[in-house]
Amino acid sequence: MGRLKSLQVLSNFVVGKNSGSTIEELGKLPMLRGKLFLSRLKNVSAGRDAYMANMKGKKHLEKLTLKWNGDTNESQVAKDVLDKLQSRSNLKRLKIDGYCRTSFPNWLGNPSFSHLESLSISSCENCYILPALGQLQALQSLEINGLSKISTLPALGQLWSRKLLELVGMVFYRELGIIDCPKLIGELPRQLSSLQRLEIGGCHKLVLPNGQLGIFQGDVKQFSSLSVLKISWMENLKELCRELNKLASPEYLEIYNCGSILPSPMSYLPASLKTLVCGTCRNLELESETWQSGSLESLGLNGCRSLKALSLGSFHMLKHLRINLMPKN
Repeated sequence: MGRLKSLQVLSNFVVGKNSGSTIEELGKLPMLRGKLFLSRLKNVSAGRDAYMANMKGKKHLEKLTLKWNGDTNESQVAKDVLDKLQSRSNLKRLKIDGYCRTSFPNWLGNPSFSHLESLSISSCENCYILPALGQLQALQSLEINGLSKISTLPALGQLWSRKLLELVGMVFYRELGIIDCPKLIGELPRQLSSLQRLEIGGCHKLVLPNGQLGIFQGDVKQFSSLSVLKISWMENLKELCRELNKLASPEYLEIYNCGSILPSPMSYLPASLKTLVCGTCRNLELESETWQSGSLESLGLNGCRSLKALSLGSFHMLKHLRINLMPKN
């Protein structure tokens, strides 16, 4: 293989241990272009062998898949191998499958990968820390599949070009925050029984045509552990899910800069709620008579201009009340 120094197309390379099939052979093929699928990386015995593949020297490679296949090599070896398989920064699509280390090398989230449009990470069952994806400014497609030990997502940052987020098989994470992704579309996970904190802001396309957040469509009982919910800068959001009052765990609800949200009966809110904060929601109205609000301890209202009256008679446990900037029209 190494004698074909002018070879430009090699779609699939199965890494072996015998002469002619080791990963070092790729170092002799600097002209490779287009896409390359490297499988059976478990056969790479050391990081120095992966370094000899000279992935940084392949100027015309745009799509790269790295697959370990089945029983992987030792965790530390896998880390060294992936670290040394760093490609050039002009890579557009990258897929990592079956990597067995608990975390990823720093290069994966490096902002120098300014052309990376698609990233897929799958079947990395030992991984519990994802790279800093928020620095990948060209990223449009992100797929995270089968990482059961992941508890939180990294900050996605100001990814204005993002189009799709697909999360599959991640049922154990406890915190999910998606902020400032105005082009983000698609469904979020359905199995969220361990989720404790959810924050969504500036993701306008996550709002369905009926004015509700798509993540709350279906059985809300999947959010059985949810205690903190923050929603902000969702201008086209018209109402919260009417089924939220079926949840027994929410204690904190914050809604900011959701100007289109319609007046909603307080009976929609969970009886377990201890803190409610609303800001710059111009249509907000609070009618407490129909809400079993015995748990509410803190209420904050800021810039909610449509609020004409507020009855506090049924807020028996209220300890903190803050009302600010509520001019009459």
